[in-house]
Amino acid sequence: MALNPQTANFPPIDLPERSWSNNLRAALELLAPGSGVRAGLKLGVPLDAGQPTTGLKPTLTDGYLVQGDTVLGPYGSKLSKAAPASVSNRSIFFGLGGLNYGDANNVAPSVRDVQIGSISTNATSIIHIGQPYNYGAGRFGVRGLVNLATCPRAADTTFFTWTMPDELGHARVTYAEARVIAAVTANAVTHDDFVLKVKNGTAAAVTLATLTAATHLGTAGTQVNKVPVSADALGFYEPTTIAFQYNQTDASDQIATGLVEVIIELAIY
Repeated sequence: MALNPQTANFPPIDLPERSWSNNLRAALELLAPGSGVRAGLKLGVPLDAGQPTTGLKPTLTDGYLVQGDTVLGPYGSKLSKAAPASVSNRSIFFGLGGLNYGDANNVAPSVRDVQIGSISTNATSIIHIGQPYNYGAGRFGVRGLVNLATCPRAADTTFFTWTMPDELGHARVTYAEARVIAAVTANAVTHDDFVLKVKNGTAAAVTLATLTAATHLGTAGTQVNKVPVSADALGFYEPTTIAFQYNQTDASDQIATGLVEVIIELAIY
């Protein structure tokens, strides 16, 4: 009687040829090196009447994650949970257990979890959120949200640190924007500006976009764009990590309310 290869004690001698699977895996890892959000899975802050409010639980939309040849489509909107209080750039992960946060050393709960962002909080509120995006074909992005009423003042503050994938040696910022999601309602005076920056390693930070108190911060929807040209110092050779920063230059009374979204696109080659 013929043995069933699925239940017999020994595997069949004529094992199926599977090299094509390895080739597809390698090709997809080259097309989409690294990991990150592909679409959706957009993190947000608690809002009340359109303005940031207290609460440590970020909102999260449904979307897709990519990690090499693996694509996941989590129901993020049903799996969000509160962040720890008073943490600085604590990593946010998504995996089989849903959304979770790194430990004190930012180690993921599981080796299979994928980082979808980082978060800073005070005792009661979210200060800022950063997110990595992986668009494939050597295109990456970083998105950030900054709560202007709770963020540090007059200091360059990192909201996300992006790690260069191993496959290639050059990175360049190809586009950036800063947009007012919720307007500042009080204490925004001359020079109380929001400045978006990028910093490669120990090099000096480079300004990407500025939302001024006089022209932008008081009106929701205003936006400043940056399309780098060859003269801009925004190409980096063999970077290991690139820090994305903001500086809310307010040095007097703390700005009241206000939420800013920033988006930066990178190319690696």
